[in-house]
Amino acid sequence: MGSVPTTRESLGIFWEGDEVDGVLFYGLWSEEEAAPDGLLAAWPRSTGHRVRRLFGPGWVVRMWEVRVVDWPSADAWGELVLGTLRGITDAGACVAWGGLEGFFVDPPALLRDGTDGVWCARTGSGAEFGPPSLDGPFTLLDADAVSALAQGAAEVGGVGEGAATRRPWVEKLLANLRATDAATRDRSADEVTEVCRSLTAEDLAALTHTLVSARMVEQVEGCQEAQLHALIELATWHELDSALLQPLLTLQGESLPVWHAEYMADLFDWPPPGADARPLAELSAEAIAWESSYLLGWTSSEDEVRLRLEVRLLEAHPRFRKVDAGLAGCFALADLTLLGVTELRGLPEARRAARWDANLREFRDAFEIDGAEFSDGEVVFDCDGTLVRVACSSWSIWYRGPARAGAFARGATEE
Repeated sequence: MGSVPTTRESLGIFWEGDEVDGVLFYGLWSEEEAAPDGLLAAWPRSTGHRVRRLFGPGWVVRMWEVRVVDWPSADAWGELVLGTLRGITDAGACVAWGGLEGFFVDPPALLRDGTDGVWCARTGSGAEFGPPSLDGPFTLLDADAVSALAQGAAEVGGVGEGAATRRPWVEKLLANLRATDAATRDRSADEVTEVCRSLTAEDLAALTHTLVSARMVEQVEGCQEAQLHALIELATWHELDSALLQPLLTLQGESLPVWHAEYMADLFDWPPPGADARPLAELSAEAIAWESSYLLGWTSSEDEVRLRLEVRLLEAHPRFRKVDAGLAGCFALADLTLLGVTELRGLPEARRAARWDANLREFRDAFEIDGAEFSDGEVVFDCDGTLVRVACSSWSIWYRGPARAGAFARGATEE
């Protein structure tokens, strides 16, 4: 048998897309309070960190991602870790703990069925557990320590509640959504889309919580896409609690995938303030090559239809951006909204969310558009030989931006 890995060898985080040395610390509050100042002041000066905030009705969790460049000495390690946990509980957290990457689970299951990743902890009453020695065998907390930590967490509203009444298949799905294996997380997020129509209010809240929390810490792009797509599918069939989605708005920066803004627009209000809502006719409809455009997805209600499109703009179009002299046109994403709908024919279902293909680096098309006709009171698309007819009183289009990062055309080579 091989030797047991040391704590130093076992602790790591994802940092800017790479797996590196580091630790994760968490604190649980019952209400909003200021994050502790100078929490990592005693750590080596080369240490980097960032703080994420997760929250829901009656609870707030802060997560410190600590990038370790130079490990502290083995002698200083134990007191340094416990001192960090004390700083969190002294700032009002009912419990604080150190956990492994990929094991966090949000209320109501927090510290109940995801605790096999906890390696150190402190309760608000002062009970302390761990950490394992830096150069000794890495160990997780035992069942008694975890139980004490869970009792401290149960003081916060919503933590530990409701799990007993959830259906077993939902419990299994929730566990798989936070699995350590990326393929399992990806697959289970896709499974949410298959069951999204048959959920109780409790199931819906638990899945929404878990998907949001998973996306907040996810580093694998394919899993990120699957998690947000699952949330969009849930929002398509159910009214989601907007408070549960709010943490997603804190995800910002140039490192976000090109599709991220598109998915966020589906989850939150669209179009945003200031969006270009001029009628399509004013934006040169004749300068759109409909015969080589794509229908990516759609939603329909009693009197409104919204089509998500990837349109090929010709050079005469005011939104044309020439990025390659060899291209006859450029592709842009757009929403075509049809109001006062009295008849809709040709779409195979009431709604279909646009889906990003991480391998092709573009959105998957539901239909290729072979032609389009706009007339008073009717819009008709020829989609792969199927006529999609919408009788409506008015229509308008919002241009959402380029179809892909770095290039405007399908199949264009990115340098």
